[in-house]
Amino acid sequence: MQTVIFKFLSLILFISFSSVTHSYAQSIDKELVKADSLYESKQYTESIKIYENILKAGQSSPAMLLKMARIEEGLGNIPLTFYYLEKYFKITGDKKILTYLGKLSAQKNTVGFSYDSYFFMNYYYQEWKNQVNLILSVLVFWAVVAIYRNRNNKALKRKLFILLLIPLGLLAFTNNYQGLNYAIITQQPTYFLNGPSAGSGLVERIEYPAKIIIQREIDVWSKTEWQGKEAYVKSNHIKKL
Repeated sequence: MQTVIFKFLSLILFISFSSVTHSYAQSIDKELVKADSLYESKQYTESIKIYENILKAGQSSPAMLLKMARIEEGLGNIPLTFYYLEKYFKITGDKKILTYLGKLSAQKNTVGFSYDSYFFMNYYYQEWKNQVNLILSVLVFWAVVAIYRNRNNKALKRKLFILLLIPLGLLAFTNNYQGLNYAIITQQPTYFLNGPSAGSGLVERIEYPAKIIIQREIDVWSKTEWQGKEAYVKSNHIKKL
Protein backbone atom coordinates (compact mmCIF):
# COMPACT_ATOMS: atom_id res chain seq x y z
CA MET A 1 0.00 0.00 0.00
CA GLN A 2 2.80 2.41 0.93
CA THR A 3 4.51 1.67 -2.39
CA VAL A 4 1.33 2.53 -4.31
CA ILE A 5 0.92 5.80 -2.37
CA PHE A 6 4.58 6.68 -2.96
CA LYS A 7 4.27 6.06 -6.69
CA PHE A 8 1.06 8.10 -6.83
CA LEU A 9 2.64 11.06 -5.01
CA SER A 10 5.73 10.86 -7.25
CA LEU A 11 3.48 10.98 -10.32
CA ILE A 12 1.61 14.02 -8.97
CA LEU A 13 4.91 15.82 -8.22
CA PHE A 14 6.26 15.00 -11.68
CA ILE A 15 3.11 16.31 -13.39
CA SER A 16 3.14 19.46 -11.25
CA PHE A 17 6.82 20.10 -11.96
CA SER A 18 6.33 19.53 -15.69
CA SER A 19 3.38 21.92 -15.70
CA VAL A 20 5.33 24.65 -13.89
CA THR A 21 8.36 24.19 -16.18
CA HIS A 22 6.16 24.35 -19.28
CA SER A 23 4.39 27.50 -18.03
CA TYR A 24 7.74 29.12 -17.21
CA ALA A 25 9.10 28.30 -20.67
CA GLN A 26 5.97 29.74 -22.29
CA SER A 27 6.34 32.92 -20.22
CA ILE A 28 9.98 33.33 -21.32
CA ASP A 29 8.99 32.77 -24.96
CA LYS A 30 6.30 35.45 -24.72
CA GLU A 31 8.75 37.91 -23.20
CA LEU A 32 11.27 37.17 -25.94
CA VAL A 33 8.67 37.74 -28.67
CA LYS A 34 7.74 41.04 -27.01
CA ALA A 35 11.38 42.13 -26.76
CA ASP A 36 12.06 41.19 -30.39
CA SER A 37 9.01 43.19 -31.46
CA LEU A 38 10.27 46.24 -29.55
CA TYR A 39 13.71 45.78 -31.07
CA GLU A 40 12.32 45.64 -34.61
CA SER A 41 10.34 48.83 -33.96
CA LYS A 42 13.60 50.47 -32.73
CA GLN A 43 12.41 50.82 -29.13
CA TYR A 44 15.83 49.71 -27.95
CA THR A 45 15.79 50.85 -24.32
CA GLU A 46 12.50 49.02 -23.70
CA SER A 47 13.68 45.85 -25.45
CA ILE A 48 17.06 45.70 -23.65
CA LYS A 49 15.31 45.67 -20.25
CA ILE A 50 13.34 42.57 -21.22
CA TYR A 51 16.41 40.91 -22.74
CA GLU A 52 18.32 41.54 -19.50
CA ASN A 53 15.58 39.86 -17.44
CA ILE A 54 15.60 36.87 -19.77
CA LEU A 55 19.39 36.62 -19.44
CA LYS A 56 19.16 36.84 -15.63
CA ALA A 57 16.71 33.95 -15.73
CA GLY A 58 19.44 31.87 -17.36
CA GLN A 59 17.87 31.90 -20.80
CA SER A 60 19.70 33.28 -23.79
CA SER A 61 20.37 32.67 -27.45
CA PRO A 62 23.12 33.83 -29.80
CA ALA A 63 20.63 36.03 -31.68
CA MET A 64 19.46 37.69 -28.46
CA LEU A 65 23.03 38.38 -27.30
CA LEU A 66 23.91 39.96 -30.66
CA LYS A 67 20.90 42.25 -30.40
CA MET A 68 21.87 43.23 -26.86
CA ALA A 69 25.41 43.99 -28.02
CA ARG A 70 24.16 46.12 -30.92
CA ILE A 71 21.90 48.12 -28.58
CA GLU A 72 24.67 48.74 -26.04
CA GLU A 73 27.16 49.71 -28.75
CA GLY A 74 24.62 52.13 -30.18
CA LEU A 75 24.17 53.63 -26.71
CA GLY A 76 27.95 53.97 -26.36
CA ASN A 77 28.15 51.40 -23.57
CA ILE A 78 31.32 49.65 -24.73
CA PRO A 79 31.94 47.44 -21.63
CA LEU A 80 28.52 45.78 -21.99
CA THR A 81 29.07 45.48 -25.75
CA PHE A 82 32.19 43.41 -25.00
CA TYR A 83 30.34 41.43 -22.34
CA TYR A 84 27.49 40.32 -24.58
CA LEU A 85 29.74 39.57 -27.55
CA GLU A 86 32.11 37.47 -25.44
CA LYS A 87 29.12 35.54 -24.07
CA TYR A 88 28.03 35.08 -27.68
CA PHE A 89 31.47 33.65 -28.48
CA LYS A 90 31.29 31.23 -25.53
CA ILE A 91 28.03 29.82 -26.92
CA THR A 92 28.92 29.74 -30.60
CA GLY A 93 32.73 29.61 -30.76
CA ASP A 94 32.50 32.03 -33.70
CA LYS A 95 36.01 33.47 -34.03
CA LYS A 96 34.82 36.21 -36.39
CA ILE A 97 33.35 38.01 -33.39
CA LEU A 98 36.78 38.05 -31.72
CA THR A 99 38.23 39.75 -34.80
CA TYR A 100 35.58 42.43 -34.44
CA LEU A 101 36.26 42.74 -30.69
CA GLY A 102 39.97 43.09 -31.39
CA LYS A 103 39.31 46.04 -33.73
CA LEU A 104 36.86 47.58 -31.27
CA SER A 105 39.39 47.20 -28.46
CA ALA A 106 42.03 49.07 -30.48
CA GLN A 107 39.58 51.88 -31.23
CA LYS A 108 38.35 52.34 -27.64
CA ASN A 109 41.70 52.21 -25.81
CA THR A 110 40.75 49.23 -23.64
CA VAL A 111 42.83 47.07 -21.30
CA GLY A 112 42.79 43.29 -20.97
CA PHE A 113 40.84 42.43 -24.10
CA SER A 114 43.52 40.33 -25.76
CA TYR A 115 42.46 37.23 -27.65
CA ASP A 116 45.77 35.42 -27.62
CA SER A 117 46.86 31.82 -27.02
CA TYR A 118 46.17 32.09 -23.26
CA PHE A 119 42.61 33.16 -23.96
CA PHE A 120 42.04 30.19 -26.29
CA MET A 121 43.75 27.73 -23.95
CA ASN A 122 41.40 28.80 -21.17
CA TYR A 123 38.39 28.68 -23.51
CA TYR A 124 39.11 25.17 -24.79
CA TYR A 125 40.01 23.94 -21.30
CA GLN A 126 36.62 24.97 -19.92
CA GLU A 127 34.83 23.80 -23.06
CA TRP A 128 36.32 20.30 -23.04
CA LYS A 129 36.98 19.78 -19.34
CA ASN A 130 34.12 17.31 -18.75
CA GLN A 131 35.02 15.21 -21.79
CA VAL A 132 38.69 15.13 -20.76
CA ASN A 133 37.70 14.07 -17.22
CA LEU A 134 35.63 11.24 -18.65
CA ILE A 135 38.54 9.96 -20.76
CA LEU A 136 40.95 10.21 -17.81
CA SER A 137 38.49 8.35 -15.58
CA VAL A 138 38.27 5.53 -18.14
CA LEU A 139 42.08 5.35 -18.29
CA VAL A 140 42.30 5.22 -14.49
CA PHE A 141 39.69 2.46 -14.37
CA TRP A 142 41.50 0.50 -17.10
CA ALA A 143 44.83 0.82 -15.27
CA VAL A 144 43.33 -0.34 -11.95
CA VAL A 145 41.73 -3.37 -13.64
CA ALA A 146 45.01 -4.19 -15.44
CA ILE A 147 46.95 -3.97 -12.15
CA TYR A 148 44.48 -6.30 -10.46
CA ARG A 149 44.60 -8.83 -13.30
CA ASN A 150 48.40 -8.83 -13.28
CA ARG A 151 48.80 -8.69 -9.51
CA ASN A 152 51.10 -11.72 -9.56
CA ASN A 153 53.45 -10.19 -12.14
CA LYS A 154 55.46 -7.71 -10.05
CA ALA A 155 57.42 -6.18 -12.95
CA LEU A 156 54.33 -5.53 -15.07
CA LYS A 157 52.33 -4.39 -12.07
CA ARG A 158 55.01 -1.78 -11.28
CA LYS A 159 54.91 -0.42 -14.84
CA LEU A 160 51.11 -0.29 -14.81
CA PHE A 161 51.16 1.52 -11.46
CA ILE A 162 53.51 4.19 -12.89
CA LEU A 163 51.21 4.45 -15.90
CA LEU A 164 48.24 4.88 -13.55
CA LEU A 165 49.82 7.91 -11.89
CA ILE A 166 49.72 9.98 -15.11
CA PRO A 167 45.91 10.03 -15.70
CA LEU A 168 45.33 10.07 -11.93
CA GLY A 169 47.47 13.20 -11.54
CA LEU A 170 45.82 14.88 -14.52
CA LEU A 171 42.39 13.99 -13.15
CA ALA A 172 43.25 15.52 -9.79
CA PHE A 173 44.44 18.69 -11.56
CA THR A 174 41.36 19.10 -13.78
CA ASN A 175 39.02 18.53 -10.84
CA ASN A 176 40.69 21.26 -8.78
CA TYR A 177 41.62 23.84 -11.42
CA GLN A 178 38.63 25.76 -12.74
CA GLY A 179 40.47 27.85 -15.30
CA LEU A 180 40.71 31.64 -15.47
CA ASN A 181 37.65 33.55 -14.26
CA TYR A 182 37.37 36.62 -16.47
CA ALA A 183 35.19 39.60 -15.67
CA ILE A 184 34.48 42.91 -17.40
CA ILE A 185 34.31 46.20 -15.52
CA THR A 186 30.91 47.62 -16.45
CA GLN A 187 30.73 50.70 -14.24
CA GLN A 188 32.88 53.77 -14.77
CA PRO A 189 34.64 55.16 -12.93
CA THR A 190 35.66 52.11 -10.90
CA TYR A 191 38.20 52.18 -8.11
CA PHE A 192 40.83 49.49 -7.55
CA LEU A 193 41.78 49.41 -3.87
CA ASN A 194 44.62 47.60 -2.09
CA GLY A 195 42.26 45.88 0.35
CA PRO A 196 38.66 44.60 0.58
CA SER A 197 37.39 47.73 2.31
CA ALA A 198 36.11 51.13 1.24
CA GLY A 199 38.75 52.68 3.49
CA SER A 200 41.66 50.94 1.76
CA GLY A 201 44.26 52.80 -0.27
CA LEU A 202 43.67 53.56 -3.93
CA VAL A 203 45.54 51.49 -6.50
CA GLU A 204 44.01 53.16 -9.55
CA ARG A 205 40.83 54.83 -10.78
CA ILE A 206 39.57 53.16 -13.98
CA GLU A 207 37.63 55.20 -16.51
CA TYR A 208 37.99 52.99 -19.58
CA PRO A 209 36.79 49.50 -20.61
CA ALA A 210 38.85 46.80 -18.91
CA LYS A 211 38.78 43.02 -18.50
CA ILE A 212 40.32 41.42 -15.43
CA ILE A 213 40.87 37.97 -13.94
CA ILE A 214 39.02 37.34 -10.68
CA GLN A 215 41.05 35.31 -8.20
CA ARG A 216 38.47 35.03 -5.42
CA GLU A 217 35.59 36.86 -3.75
CA ILE A 218 35.52 38.37 -0.26
CA ASP A 219 32.05 39.54 0.76
CA VAL A 220 31.13 42.31 -1.72
CA TRP A 221 34.67 42.51 -3.11
CA SER A 222 36.48 40.66 -5.88
CA LYS A 223 40.23 40.14 -5.70
CA THR A 224 42.30 40.60 -8.84
CA GLU A 225 45.72 41.75 -9.97
CA TRP A 226 46.20 45.11 -11.66
CA GLN A 227 49.50 46.00 -13.30
CA GLY A 228 51.40 43.62 -11.04
CA LYS A 229 49.66 44.76 -7.85
CA GLU A 230 47.06 43.03 -5.69
CA ALA A 231 43.79 44.91 -6.06
CA TYR A 232 40.16 44.70 -4.97
CA VAL A 233 37.10 45.91 -6.85
CA LYS A 234 33.43 46.05 -5.87
CA SER A 235 31.71 42.93 -7.25
CA ASN A 236 28.69 44.93 -8.41
CA HIS A 237 31.00 46.97 -10.68
CA ILE A 238 31.86 43.91 -12.79
CA LYS A 239 30.15 41.21 -14.83
CA LYS A 240 31.64 37.73 -14.83
CA LEU A 241 31.99 35.91 -18.11
